[in-house]
Amino acid sequence: MSKRAMFLTVGVVLASVTAAQWAQTDEPGARRAMRESRAERREGPGNGPGAQAVTSEQETKALAALKKYRPLYHQRLMTLKASNPGIYRRYLAWVWQWYQDIENMPEKVRQAVSAKQDAEVRIGQILREYRDSSSDSERAELKSKLRAVMAEHFDAEQVEREWRLSQLEDRIKRLRAELKERIERREKIIDVRVAQWLEQEGRPLHRPRPLGPGPVDPE
Repeated sequence: MSKRAMFLTVGVVLASVTAAQWAQTDEPGARRAMRESRAERREGPGNGPGAQAVTSEQETKALAALKKYRPLYHQRLMTLKASNPGIYRRYLAWVWQWYQDIENMPEKVRQAVSAKQDAEVRIGQILREYRDSSSDSERAELKSKLRAVMAEHFDAEQVEREWRLSQLEDRIKRLRAELKERIERREKIIDVRVAQWLEQEGRPLHRPRPLGPGPVDPE
């Protein structure tokens, strides 16, 4: 495999964005996110705004996870490290971002995310073969393969979405519990705030503490 082909493969694997995803997506704002992802690829991995160098400890963690969940890509990345360390370091920034995304996921969800990303690579390969083919029978076979891989992608994506939804539901439960507790402390909160305002007597009238998102209620 030529270096150029290997770099292209690396970019496809890490970006996890394909023409098929663009056509299939159903989330609001997803198309904008994909455009931003393509813009990041044009800038180069690890070269976008706010990009930071990956530490040795981060590299070790990310590569260990990559070897477990994406062994083929890990092998290609190691080849890239030997042939072009500079480019390798730039792609490593993307690997670290990928690791941070899956770090706190349950094992089942990690496996699903890995399967989804692998399916995206295979979808891209099948689409290229389909475009290059002029045989009706071969195209029919490739279309059948594409549908099968799309089904795998959908099922894996469903596992990931269900987990992310459960995370949102858990957060809503915590927020509702905090809101309930706040209602129970209503009188105390009001008394403390009245005292704070009265302390401002003789001074210019203003809120005794700065406004900001999510201020902590007085105990």
